[in-house]
Amino acid sequence: MSVLSAIARNLLRQEMRKRAEKKKHRFAIRNHHVGIEVVCRGDWQDTHAPNLDLQLWSQQFGVYLSAYGYEMEQVRFHGGAHWLFTIQNDQILRKRQNVKAAEERRTWENEEKIVFRALYQADYKNTTYLYDCCLVGFKKKEKYIWLLFNGLPEHVRKNRRVFDQIVNDLVCRGEDVKKGP
Repeated sequence: MSVLSAIARNLLRQEMRKRAEKKKHRFAIRNHHVGIEVVCRGDWQDTHAPNLDLQLWSQQFGVYLSAYGYEMEQVRFHGGAHWLFTIQNDQILRKRQNVKAAEERRTWENEEKIVFRALYQADYKNTTYLYDCCLVGFKKKEKYIWLLFNGLPEHVRKNRRVFDQIVNDLVCRGEDVKKGP
Protein backbone atom coordinates (compact mmCIF):
# COMPACT_ATOMS: atom_id res chain seq x y z
CA MET A 1 0.00 0.00 0.00
CA SER A 2 2.81 2.46 0.75
CA VAL A 3 4.38 1.89 -2.71
CA LEU A 4 1.05 2.71 -4.34
CA SER A 5 0.68 5.77 -2.11
CA ALA A 6 4.16 6.95 -3.06
CA ILE A 7 3.40 6.51 -6.77
CA ALA A 8 0.08 8.32 -6.41
CA ARG A 9 1.75 11.18 -4.50
CA ASN A 10 4.46 11.44 -7.16
CA LEU A 11 1.90 11.53 -9.99
CA LEU A 12 -0.10 14.17 -8.14
CA ARG A 13 3.02 16.32 -7.66
CA GLN A 14 3.86 16.04 -11.36
CA GLU A 15 0.33 17.06 -12.33
CA MET A 16 0.42 20.02 -9.93
CA ARG A 17 3.75 21.19 -11.44
CA LYS A 18 2.28 20.96 -14.95
CA ARG A 19 -0.73 22.99 -13.88
CA ALA A 20 1.45 25.58 -12.17
CA GLU A 21 3.52 25.98 -15.35
CA LYS A 22 0.37 26.52 -17.40
CA LYS A 23 -1.10 28.90 -14.85
CA LYS A 24 -1.77 32.41 -16.07
CA HIS A 25 -0.01 35.16 -14.19
CA ARG A 26 -1.53 38.63 -13.98
CA PHE A 27 0.64 41.72 -13.61
CA ALA A 28 -0.94 45.15 -13.11
CA ILE A 29 1.04 48.00 -14.62
CA ARG A 30 2.24 50.46 -12.01
CA ASN A 31 0.35 53.37 -13.63
CA HIS A 32 -2.70 52.26 -11.64
CA HIS A 33 -4.95 54.99 -13.09
CA VAL A 34 -4.87 53.15 -16.42
CA GLY A 35 -6.15 49.86 -14.97
CA ILE A 36 -4.45 47.49 -17.42
CA GLU A 37 -3.23 44.04 -16.51
CA VAL A 38 -0.81 41.91 -18.52
CA VAL A 39 -1.81 38.25 -18.48
CA CYS A 40 0.85 35.72 -19.42
CA ARG A 41 1.75 32.07 -19.08
CA GLY A 42 5.13 30.75 -18.10
CA ASP A 43 7.85 31.90 -15.76
CA TRP A 44 7.47 35.67 -16.21
CA GLN A 45 8.75 37.67 -13.25
CA ASP A 46 8.57 41.36 -12.47
CA THR A 47 12.02 43.02 -12.56
CA HIS A 48 10.66 46.06 -10.66
CA ALA A 49 12.40 48.42 -13.12
CA PRO A 50 11.83 51.92 -11.69
CA ASN A 51 11.72 53.68 -15.08
CA LEU A 52 8.85 51.60 -16.53
CA ASP A 53 5.23 50.98 -15.59
CA LEU A 54 6.05 47.27 -15.80
CA GLN A 55 8.97 45.13 -16.88
CA LEU A 56 8.88 41.35 -16.91
CA TRP A 57 11.60 38.82 -17.70
CA SER A 58 11.09 35.24 -18.86
CA GLN A 59 13.99 32.83 -18.63
CA GLN A 60 11.87 30.28 -20.48
CA PHE A 61 11.40 32.57 -23.49
CA GLY A 62 14.65 34.55 -23.14
CA VAL A 63 12.77 37.83 -23.56
CA TYR A 64 11.95 41.03 -21.67
CA LEU A 65 8.48 42.58 -21.76
CA SER A 66 8.40 46.30 -20.96
CA ALA A 67 5.27 48.45 -20.69
CA TYR A 68 3.91 51.96 -20.24
CA GLY A 69 0.23 52.74 -19.71
CA TYR A 70 -1.57 55.86 -20.94
CA GLU A 71 -4.94 57.48 -20.53
CA MET A 72 -6.67 58.97 -23.57
CA GLU A 73 -5.88 62.54 -22.45
CA GLN A 74 -2.16 61.72 -22.47
CA VAL A 75 -2.41 60.17 -25.93
CA ARG A 76 -4.26 63.21 -27.31
CA PHE A 77 -1.77 65.56 -25.64
CA HIS A 78 1.11 63.71 -27.29
CA GLY A 79 -0.41 63.99 -30.77
CA GLY A 80 -2.50 60.83 -31.04
CA ALA A 81 -1.93 57.10 -31.02
CA HIS A 82 0.19 56.90 -34.21
CA TRP A 83 2.48 59.65 -33.01
CA LEU A 84 2.78 58.19 -29.50
CA PHE A 85 3.64 54.78 -30.97
CA THR A 86 6.34 56.31 -33.17
CA ILE A 87 7.88 58.49 -30.47
CA GLN A 88 7.86 55.71 -27.86
CA ASN A 89 9.62 53.33 -30.26
CA ASP A 90 12.13 56.03 -31.21
CA GLN A 91 13.01 56.67 -27.55
CA ILE A 92 14.18 53.07 -27.22
CA LEU A 93 15.78 52.74 -30.64
CA ARG A 94 17.79 55.98 -30.61
CA LYS A 95 20.04 54.41 -27.98
CA ARG A 96 20.80 51.52 -30.36
CA GLN A 97 23.03 51.18 -33.41
CA ASN A 98 22.28 49.84 -36.91
CA VAL A 99 18.52 50.17 -36.44
CA LYS A 100 16.38 48.81 -39.26
CA ALA A 101 12.82 47.65 -39.68
CA ALA A 102 12.59 43.86 -39.60
CA GLU A 103 8.93 43.93 -40.71
CA GLU A 104 6.54 46.56 -41.98
CA ARG A 105 4.33 48.29 -39.44
CA ARG A 106 0.94 46.68 -39.06
CA THR A 107 -2.32 48.01 -37.65
CA TRP A 108 -5.47 46.06 -36.94
CA GLU A 109 -8.57 46.49 -34.86
CA ASN A 110 -11.72 44.87 -33.63
CA GLU A 111 -14.65 46.19 -31.58
CA GLU A 112 -12.59 46.30 -28.40
CA LYS A 113 -8.99 47.11 -29.39
CA ILE A 114 -6.80 48.82 -31.93
CA VAL A 115 -3.27 47.46 -32.23
CA PHE A 116 -0.17 49.04 -33.79
CA ARG A 117 2.78 46.69 -34.24
CA ALA A 118 6.35 47.04 -35.56
CA LEU A 119 9.44 44.84 -35.44
CA TYR A 120 12.93 46.33 -35.46
CA GLN A 121 16.42 44.91 -35.45
CA ALA A 122 19.22 46.85 -33.76
CA ASP A 123 22.57 46.41 -32.07
CA TYR A 124 23.15 47.16 -28.42
CA LYS A 125 26.51 46.62 -26.72
CA ASN A 126 27.82 44.67 -29.73
CA THR A 127 24.87 42.26 -29.77
CA THR A 128 21.97 42.19 -32.24
CA TYR A 129 18.47 42.18 -30.75
CA LEU A 130 14.91 42.24 -32.06
CA TYR A 131 12.46 44.79 -30.67
CA ASP A 132 8.79 43.87 -31.11
CA CYS A 133 6.94 47.13 -30.35
CA CYS A 134 3.20 47.25 -29.83
CA LEU A 135 0.65 49.89 -28.85
CA VAL A 136 -2.77 48.58 -27.83
CA GLY A 137 -5.71 50.94 -27.43
CA PHE A 138 -8.88 49.93 -25.60
CA LYS A 139 -11.51 51.87 -27.52
CA LYS A 140 -14.38 51.88 -25.02
CA LYS A 141 -12.14 52.38 -21.97
CA GLU A 142 -9.97 55.07 -23.63
CA LYS A 143 -6.76 53.52 -22.28
CA TYR A 144 -3.53 52.53 -24.04
CA ILE A 145 -0.57 50.33 -23.28
CA TRP A 146 2.75 50.38 -25.11
CA LEU A 147 4.55 47.04 -25.00
CA LEU A 148 8.05 46.06 -26.00
CA PHE A 149 9.16 42.44 -26.30
CA ASN A 150 12.92 42.33 -26.79
CA GLY A 151 15.61 39.70 -26.87
CA LEU A 152 17.97 37.83 -29.15
CA PRO A 153 16.51 37.39 -32.66
CA GLU A 154 16.05 33.62 -32.34
CA HIS A 155 14.15 34.04 -29.05
CA VAL A 156 11.87 36.79 -30.34
CA ARG A 157 11.09 35.05 -33.62
CA LYS A 158 10.47 31.70 -31.94
CA ASN A 159 8.03 33.21 -29.42
CA ARG A 160 5.99 35.67 -31.51
CA ARG A 161 2.84 33.59 -30.98
CA VAL A 162 3.35 33.88 -27.23
CA PHE A 163 3.54 37.67 -27.61
CA ASP A 164 0.42 37.66 -29.79
CA GLN A 165 -1.40 35.76 -27.05
CA ILE A 166 -0.25 38.26 -24.41
CA VAL A 167 -1.55 41.13 -26.58
CA ASN A 168 -4.87 39.30 -27.07
CA ASP A 169 -5.18 38.54 -23.35
CA LEU A 170 -4.55 42.10 -22.11
CA VAL A 171 -7.18 43.17 -19.60
CA CYS A 172 -8.37 46.74 -19.19
CA ARG A 173 -10.55 47.03 -16.14
CA GLY A 174 -11.37 50.67 -16.78
CA GLU A 175 -11.01 51.44 -13.13
CA ASP A 176 -8.05 51.98 -10.87
CA VAL A 177 -6.20 48.76 -10.19
CA LYS A 178 -4.81 48.56 -6.68
CA LYS A 179 -1.05 48.45 -6.67
CA GLY A 180 0.33 45.10 -5.54
CA PRO A 181 2.85 44.58 -2.75
